[in-house]
Amino acid sequence: MGVVEISVSFSVTPTWLQRLTEYKQMDSIEVQFFDPETCEVKTTDMYVEGFKSKLEKDTSYKGLWTVSFSLKEF
Repeated sequence: MGVVEISVSFSVTPTWLQRLTEYKQMDSIEVQFFDPETCEVKTTDMYVEGFKSKLEKDTSYKGLWTVSFSLKEF
């Protein structure tokens, strides 16, 4: 048992960058995740920490962005 932390990093379009930025600004979000210790899907409130975004490739569609952050349980 302990505090759940989920680290993520992926490439997104500007539309998804805007959506993820909105999640970053929320106090908490409800997250479902698979717990490998119990083999169950669990639901918990988490917050976004360490949000970083970087323009990887500038295109006619306003770019491809790399986003990384951690979700931490309250």
